[in-house]
Amino acid sequence: MMKSSLTRRRFCLSALACLAAPDIARAAICMTSASGNTCLSQPAQRIITLDSRHTENLLATGIQPVGAAATADYRRIMNGVEPALSAGVVDVGLASTPALDVMLSLHPDLILGNARNTQKTLPLLQSICPVIAFDAYPAQPGNHYDLMATTFLNVADVTAQRQRATQFLAQLDNLLAQSRTQLAAAGWQNKTVVLGTINTGITGADIMLFNANSLPATILQRLGLRYAVNDTRYQQLGFHVTSVEALVPLQDAHFLYMPFNPDGVKNVMNAPIWRKLHFVQQGLVTALPYHEMYAGPLTARQFIQDIVRVLLA
Repeated sequence: MMKSSLTRRRFCLSALACLAAPDIARAAICMTSASGNTCLSQPAQRIITLDSRHTENLLATGIQPVGAAATADYRRIMNGVEPALSAGVVDVGLASTPALDVMLSLHPDLILGNARNTQKTLPLLQSICPVIAFDAYPAQPGNHYDLMATTFLNVADVTAQRQRATQFLAQLDNLLAQSRTQLAAAGWQNKTVVLGTINTGITGADIMLFNANSLPATILQRLGLRYAVNDTRYQQLGFHVTSVEALVPLQDAHFLYMPFNPDGVKNVMNAPIWRKLHFVQQGLVTALPYHEMYAGPLTARQFIQDIVRVLLA
């Protein structure tokens, strides 16, 4: 029954194909992404997001998706970040294995996802309605902040919200400039920092160190700080997971960390090598509020605000 329903809806892509007819082609909004060339006859209004960064992209321009993957996780991690996800947004399951019957019932006119999560289900998703799937990681040696801005504007184009997205990015630039001035006045100019997320590991604790081209590290540099980790091996992901021993070469930096869970932090700080690190002995360790680095515009704004509030305190 599911397969039959999906087959009946295969008209969606063909009806919106860019070259289906000259009059449609002239009016279409077309975009090339990892899912191919996709065209819409009008701006998308009923959108399902299979990537939290796209949920952010919509919310940042005032649009609520009709459905989204893992809504409970998004609400928990982005708690307090406005605009919030409306209670009426339907959870469609996991991004990699969404509930297709639920998605069909929402009558979407666009599905937004990332190339990795939609790879296996792309033909089925495309039988529901057009799909635009962006690469989640930049081509080396690009940085995640620039990719965030480009993807945000692309999503805004297919929803006719380019002006709002441009305004949001301009506000981010202004916030960065103002925050840089505040931090410089407090003596943070050119201070060397490194950022990690601490989690419970199999044999103690895992530290996810962000690379210089990641979204948060790029923000730190634009705030006037120096960043200590710039390894070309980790430019695509923007991070690598390691152990407390990896902090030894970085011990002259100021260590900023986001605690994923208390057990991970406890395990790190109980390690004998931790207590010998220079930044520990000098009190150059600062905890930040934990946020998943979705590389979306709302995450970027929240991270700037967190950094300024914590470092100035």
